[in-house]
Amino acid sequence: MVKRSTFFIVSILVASGCGADAGGPGSADAPSADALSAGAPAGSRVLSDDDDDDDIEEGFENFVKPIPNGNGRACATCHIPFKSFTITPAEVERQFQLNPNGPLFRSIDADDFASNFTTVRTKALFRVTIPLPANVKLVDDPAATEVKLFRAVPSIFNVKLTAPYTSDGRAPTLFEQAKGAALEHSRPA
Repeated sequence: MVKRSTFFIVSILVASGCGADAGGPGSADAPSADALSAGAPAGSRVLSDDDDDDDIEEGFENFVKPIPNGNGRACATCHIPFKSFTITPAEVERQFQLNPNGPLFRSIDADDFASNFTTVRTKALFRVTIPLPANVKLVDDPAATEVKLFRAVPSIFNVKLTAPYTSDGRAPTLFEQAKGAALEHSRPA
């Protein structure tokens, strides 16, 4: 049995309306990205270790179900609970052999933005967008405000203990980190 604290990030998705019972982005039931950016929606809450098992079960169900109006991915597509909440190249390749059109393989992560998944399959690296600080300029594109790069899927085991969030600390709260990850990795292909 996984400790309740490992589902802290899941509870944030439930509280933010990103769960399976809520509409997805753009639906009448879901909060807008702007509303989420302002913090947790009114009336929402974050689960604690004191909450009952029903809350934890609901969080886990939302963790493993595809994000509504997304590209078929769920948080658990890459943050596999029985794999320390991460994914390995061997697991990616196993999934590719089983279903090369599965939710793990979306054009947003393809080497050619279409169907070449060499980087995903051989290294389990996925594309992320990192905003550039105002004082950083790219030599080949001085007007760029962000950079896209491949990175490994970090484990979310005990993530609530690691603030600030993301490897560069740009997400001040777990809510902001979870919201950003859900929006970026579930974009329709």
